[in-house]
Amino acid sequence: MTDTNTNLYIPFTKKYIHIMYKILNYGKHYTNYSTYNVIENDDNLETIYIDNQPCFDVNKIATLKNDIKSITTNNANDIVHLLHYVELHYTKNSNKKIFETILTNHEIDTLLEKYGNKV
Repeated sequence: MTDTNTNLYIPFTKKYIHIMYKILNYGKHYTNYSTYNVIENDDNLETIYIDNQPCFDVNKIATLKNDIKSITTNNANDIVHLLHYVELHYTKNSNKKIFETILTNHEIDTLLEKYGNKV
């Protein structure tokens, strides 16, 4: 009898932010993410994973404070809720590695407008 879950990819399992999740939920996979499969595109993008839990990146927050005019407060906690881990997976034919990044909600919306089909 073979385990069918061994080939199942679980995104964001290597991120330091989920260490507490691993401790509190020992033996359970991280499930707080959204998956989007891309149908056809010229960029050979196959799957997009977006972490539903906001992340904290000091460098990105510093940039956002200068770039986003819609945020009227200087409180970094307000900005943190705009940042999420994203993994972009490409087709096998593209020979591209998984691209891991941090994007704002606006950047994610733009990405999903172009490619997204939620699973």
